[in-house]
Amino acid sequence: MRTGGFIFGNFSGWWLGQDDNRVWSPLLTIERWHAELRTAGFAVVDKAVLDGPEPFHMNAAIVRRVPFAVNSATQGGSAITILHKDAQAEMTKSIASDVRSRGYSISMIKLGDKPPPGALVIVTLDHESPFFENITSEDLHAFQDLARNYQAGSLLWLLPPFATGCTDPRAAQTIGALGVLRNENSLPWFTLSIAADEANFAGMVIQVLNKIAGQPEDRRVLGDREFLIDRGVIRVSRLEPMCLKAELQRNTLREHNVGMVKHVELSQIGSLSSLYWEQRPAMVPGDHEILLEGKAFGLTLRDFLLTLGVVDYGEKKVELGTEVAGIVTQVGANVKHLFVGDRVAGYEPTGCFSTRPIMRASFCGKIPDDMTFEIAASLPVVFLAAISALVDTAQLEAGQSVLIHARCGGVGLAAVELCKKIGAEIFITVGTPEKIAYATEILGIPRDHILNSRDDSFLQDIMRMTGGRGVDVVLNSLSGPLLHASWMCVAEFGKMVEIGNVDLIGRGSLDIGPLLLNRSYSGVEVGRLDIMRPKRTERALAWTLQLINEGKLQAPGRIMVFDASEVQSAFRWLQDGDHIGKAIVSVSNEKIILSTLPRPEAIRFDSNATYLITGELGGVGMSVALWMAEHGARNLALLSRSAGKSQKDKDFLIELESFGCRGIAVAGRADDMSDVKEAVLLAPSSIKGVVHLSMVQREGMGVDLTHEDWEAAVKPKVDGAWNLHNCLAGNELDFFVLASSAITLIYQPGESNYSTANTFLEAFVSYRRGLGLPASAMGICPLMAFGYKEGNPIAMHEVLSTGLAPMAEKDFLEFMEYSIRNQRLDQDNEVSANESSPLSRQSSNGYVAMNISIRAEAAGNSRDGPEPSAVAELILQLRVDPAVLESPETIDMFVNEIGRRVQAIMMTDVGDVDVRQSLRQLGVDSLMAVELRRRWRLTFGVEVTTLEIMGGGTLESLGKLTAERLKGLLVGENTRWSVLDK
Repeated sequence: MRTGGFIFGNFSGWWLGQDDNRVWSPLLTIERWHAELRTAGFAVVDKAVLDGPEPFHMNAAIVRRVPFAVNSATQGGSAITILHKDAQAEMTKSIASDVRSRGYSISMIKLGDKPPPGALVIVTLDHESPFFENITSEDLHAFQDLARNYQAGSLLWLLPPFATGCTDPRAAQTIGALGVLRNENSLPWFTLSIAADEANFAGMVIQVLNKIAGQPEDRRVLGDREFLIDRGVIRVSRLEPMCLKAELQRNTLREHNVGMVKHVELSQIGSLSSLYWEQRPAMVPGDHEILLEGKAFGLTLRDFLLTLGVVDYGEKKVELGTEVAGIVTQVGANVKHLFVGDRVAGYEPTGCFSTRPIMRASFCGKIPDDMTFEIAASLPVVFLAAISALVDTAQLEAGQSVLIHARCGGVGLAAVELCKKIGAEIFITVGTPEKIAYATEILGIPRDHILNSRDDSFLQDIMRMTGGRGVDVVLNSLSGPLLHASWMCVAEFGKMVEIGNVDLIGRGSLDIGPLLLNRSYSGVEVGRLDIMRPKRTERALAWTLQLINEGKLQAPGRIMVFDASEVQSAFRWLQDGDHIGKAIVSVSNEKIILSTLPRPEAIRFDSNATYLITGELGGVGMSVALWMAEHGARNLALLSRSAGKSQKDKDFLIELESFGCRGIAVAGRADDMSDVKEAVLLAPSSIKGVVHLSMVQREGMGVDLTHEDWEAAVKPKVDGAWNLHNCLAGNELDFFVLASSAITLIYQPGESNYSTANTFLEAFVSYRRGLGLPASAMGICPLMAFGYKEGNPIAMHEVLSTGLAPMAEKDFLEFMEYSIRNQRLDQDNEVSANESSPLSRQSSNGYVAMNISIRAEAAGNSRDGPEPSAVAELILQLRVDPAVLESPETIDMFVNEIGRRVQAIMMTDVGDVDVRQSLRQLGVDSLMAVELRRRWRLTFGVEVTTLEIMGGGTLESLGKLTAERLKGLLVGENTRWSVLDK
């Protein structure tokens, strides 16, 4: 970095460089840096990038490297073996001649011969003809023998190029076969895609040989293994993170915002940093609804748990936000008590975090003219919860006693105000001196009625102050051991009302013995009231606003107001268990809302066209067909081996008809051209789109697969794609989607034939696009609860152990939509082979310690993800040497990492942590435990429950638990690996 040119400089010794020709300053020019680095041994120049034009730049990034050590085996005069099938093939003869002319000794061997031990081998099979295209049994066995017997040297397999500018995709099958065989047998095998007309063909081949031969032995297996020559430059592939939701939004980006409103959305469950404002079309209220101009929004525990993925409403679409204050801008025909221009506050359990929310009129009411929108937005949920718990459920009466737990939050403050109104004796528990001061000075609660929420001492205090009787009502939100202590505080004929979620969701247990003394235990979930007791909800909200307007009930104290552009900060404030009051997001000026993205427009299919889907009508095929019918498709040709024969298929065709969609079932195979032609002929209208889902899996080690097993997995995909391509050559297609697999990224052992087929499909996309035709390939992860792995837990476990996250049906269909929308954009992301980091940290057994989930945190701040650490390096070793888990050093590493994650969540400085303390003693509450559980899974790849985290164990015991979970995973227990985060 360059600093300004000062006479005296900004550090001592400014002029000490004059003896080595730094006359005007100690700074070096770019040319001088190059000379100094060259002298130090960094001889190869990669990049020198300035941040501005010379001489006004302030920073320069210079990349130079030490040349790799050239193995003497690749120097001129040393031996290279060329493996071929036809020595007279023009390419084989040309390669041999070119390499020999550079001074190398060449020996020629045929496929089926055993290479000399330790030899450097160049394979020319695919430059003679596509080797795996309709491979014979004899050639397959010869290839398998090569994999069994040649493991001591390095092998470079030459291929025609297919990743860019593909004119023939057939050789791409080799990439998939070699990738899996390499992982299964720890083979130092490499591939080089190079065009036959490359000007410096032999020179580029020798350069790549030098690179791989000069690597240490472990890097030959773990480093880059697939190379490409593009315009005279050696390139390797790299993965590019992508946020699918953001990509779909870009597909539908509009030039203007006419008729658009803004909603708060979450692009990735579990990451607060992925919250953003999203544009959507404006909606019109129904007869019993009103439209508001949203001015302020209250945040609740329900919103926070939704963002973390703790609360799951299944298939029901639930939006963020349940309480809002604003101005009525439109009313439905049957709304009589509200009018345009009224200032109102309201509750909407299906979500109202929008600048123009649609509200149920019966859940809204007017607010006083002198009340701010921010205060009004803090009222609905907290008083609804307090009234439902204390009045409707506990039936609290004047003169009774009530214990309100850990409550300087919104509900607790509302409960205190309500208890004052009723005339009950109030005890509360809090956890910090600040909250004690607030309770005494602001709420007016006597100091001896304010107890500690961090341990069970409140039980003794309650019994002491009530003469051993206990309290009539406990409003509980504590979990774990403190739940049991709270239960013991309930007096005979008393009631405990649970408003917390942790033990309910975690299925905690409770001693039922106290029920013998006529005690009762009830739960209140506000989110269910509107469904099961809507009138009760209306009554509670109406009473609240009536008392507020009459001045008989006070707003629940302190609020913390955040601007609309600070939504993420508002949720993080809520995450802090020591906050007092409510978090409110205020929209003072709608135009200043930042990070606004359009909502993707729903895809629509041509109702007059026919769309062809191949593959079995199992979970995936049915899912795609129904999704297309829901989005406008009215004619679907369904080609599969037993289409329409089973009762399940017949029921499915009837279901399609309920959408107004006709399903034409054609029994046949995509790899049989006559069957494809029949499906096209039976289509009631011109085919405008293809989804090729055909697949057969025959798993086994690559060296042991029979020719029948190989062909069974390859032909449905490869021959099927060719047949569809050729048969529909005259059709104007909108899309041509091929179902590939994420296995082409990880080369899962046992899947060499399947990988072979899928690498072909991905090259086939490049081939079709080169012809100006639409095409895309979906690299699909294992599919959760539907698809091929459904009902096959062993197969699913094997795939999960690679680090691939299962894909839910919703994600799969979004991926399908993205693939259909992106048919002609060929975006190859490449970096130079000079990049030193390998494509992936992948061990020889196929375990991938990286996250290639498409649910990337690319749209937000990736700060929440795990950082590269010794833990990640350790996890890579576990399958090789599980005994590492028994080491005390390993436990210490886990303990330190857990402590570091705890401090990151609590936003405290990293320092020494007492490993004998429990997380509760360190100040972790139940909400923080939910976030810690997520980070635990991302860091260590194993699951722990919130109850295990908060169960009182020390950091040391939690470190041992982590080791036990990892050990159990390695020995095959039913614990799934989660993908390590990007």
